[in-house]
Amino acid sequence: MLLPANLSLLSPLTRREIETLQLIANGATSRQIADDQNITTGTIKNCVWRATVELGADSRTQAVAAALRLGIIK
Repeated sequence: MLLPANLSLLSPLTRREIETLQLIANGATSRQIADDQNITTGTIKNCVWRATVELGADSRTQAVAAALRLGIIK
């Protein structure tokens, strides 16, 4: 279930979570993001999972949509 646009997050997303969601919105894969940031894909997947939970989304696609709607990413 996605958060309504007028609700704020209980806990802010980390800088890495925001950057990762932005890169996903721009079409990057977990592998591409991990390679670019010199970290493992597991770290990226964990980051995406935390952001997905925080945004009340059921998938990474819904998390990106919620982040866009809330103005967290562009």
